[in-house]
Amino acid sequence: MLERVAARVLRWADAWFQIESLYRFNAKFQPTWVPRYVVYPATRDLPRIAIAAFEAEAFLTWPHLWGPSGARS
Repeated sequence: MLERVAARVLRWADAWFQIESLYRFNAKFQPTWVPRYVVYPATRDLPRIAIAAFEAEAFLTWPHLWGPSGARS
C-alpha cells in the first residue's frame, strides 16, 4: 500500500521535477554531487531569493509577452 502511494506521488512530482529522467541520468553517468548553500542577509529577502533560484533551475518560467521567440508580431 505504501509503495503504491509513493509511486503515485513520484509520478505526480515527475511532471515538475523530472525525477524519472534524473534517475536514469544518475544510473547512466553516476555523477558526483556537490552540496550548494544559500546565504542571505535577512529573512525578508528569502521570497525574492527563492524566486531567483527557481528561475535559475528552470522550475519557474514566466510567460512571454510576444510569443516564444520574443519578437513582436
